[in-house]
Amino acid sequence: MKNRTISEKIADFAYKASLNDIPNDVVKKAKLMLLDFLASAIGGYNAAGSKEIVDLATKLAPGKCSIIGYKTKVSPPFAALANGTIGHALDYDDTHSKSVLHPSVVIAPAVFSLGEDREVSGEKLLVSFIVGVETVCKLGLACKIGPLQIGYIYTSLLGTFGASIASAKLLNLTRDEMINSLGIAYSFTSGNAEQLIEGTLSKRLQAGIASMNGLIASLLSSTGFTGAKEAFEGKYGFFNVYIRGNYDTTPIDELGCKYEIPYVSFKPYPCCRLTHTSIDAVLILKKKYNLKANLIEEIIVGVNKQAYNANAEPIDIKKHPRNIVDAQFSIPYTVAVALLYGKVSIEDFTENSIKRKEVLKVAEKVTPVIDDEIEKRYGREISPATVTIKLTNGKVLNEKVIYPLGEPQNPMDEKMLVNKFLDASRYSNALSLKEAEDIAKMILSIEKINNVRDIMDRLVRKTR
Repeated sequence: MKNRTISEKIADFAYKASLNDIPNDVVKKAKLMLLDFLASAIGGYNAAGSKEIVDLATKLAPGKCSIIGYKTKVSPPFAALANGTIGHALDYDDTHSKSVLHPSVVIAPAVFSLGEDREVSGEKLLVSFIVGVETVCKLGLACKIGPLQIGYIYTSLLGTFGASIASAKLLNLTRDEMINSLGIAYSFTSGNAEQLIEGTLSKRLQAGIASMNGLIASLLSSTGFTGAKEAFEGKYGFFNVYIRGNYDTTPIDELGCKYEIPYVSFKPYPCCRLTHTSIDAVLILKKKYNLKANLIEEIIVGVNKQAYNANAEPIDIKKHPRNIVDAQFSIPYTVAVALLYGKVSIEDFTENSIKRKEVLKVAEKVTPVIDDEIEKRYGREISPATVTIKLTNGKVLNEKVIYPLGEPQNPMDEKMLVNKFLDASRYSNALSLKEAEDIAKMILSIEKINNVRDIMDRLVRKTR
């Protein structure tokens, strides 16, 4: 019997998937992920770059799909583009640590947009979302080289495939059409780390592009359009071209047997996940010793190479962020905020707040380093952090955090995630408290919703 291709394995999983066959804990976590995505999006709908994307989508592609926080309606692909970009703007969206990617921000915009357009049930959307998330996480696990080692961002690079198969499931495509959709998606694959290094708004745009492209791939496949059958392992397939042959298909073989959604983590702070252990460690020390900035001589933060490369270099920029993206990806900046204010929130990542003199003064005292022990044990995972604070009186304080708040080993519960959504709604002033509470209740029982449009209609402002 001929061995199945990777695309066939993914299509078989997607085609057969039903809510009754998915473990209850996976279903419950998936609903929290949808709510968490909406928190990120409603909080970021007015962030830098969001209005520009919305204005362009409105001009180019009017339709009947909602953009979160706006009254305008556009076509499904452009709604996915806009909502994916908005949802990634705050860097507040969930993470699958071992895959080194953000799953929901590329999958949720596609299924919400297409689901609203086709007026599908909440159950159909939920199953399609789970299929997309599981697929993108398994693909990430199959990659045996870190994204920054080869200059990519896996969220967008792999996200197109996840959005493609999720959309294909939602559209009730046949098995062969699902395979074609993945092959077409390969032609859309993109996502580079240069946008991160330079701190451009295109860093957030790449999530929206992946969501849009995956959705388009499924729509093309539904018309009979074809794509590569060996899009992943072929001679010029994805794993050989992009990942340079550094892959292992074992995780893909486990689709539908071992789920990855239970291992997805949520963010309590709107910045790079790789900064969160150092933030948590500083918050522990501040609370324990009632630390004051003027009594601190130096703060040394030890992390793995992945965290260091993304959040500590170039060090001058990380200590003096040029823009919001620089601040979101900075150990010195986020540690300084945590030490000064005892929290890290959305308000700390605006054009004005990142220039606060008192924050930059403390950031100057922060020295990130690569901790060899952490690198050896946790090189491919969310980095633990060791924080050493040297005081002006000669005293030295130490703290180590292995799992940041929001990881499965240190989870954020349903109440915390509902509050995250309510707080983001309050911050953005996009929804009233009552409106936000009603939406949260709908998402947490989404499998009972008959028409996804009932949810999306509540996420738009009537006056914008």
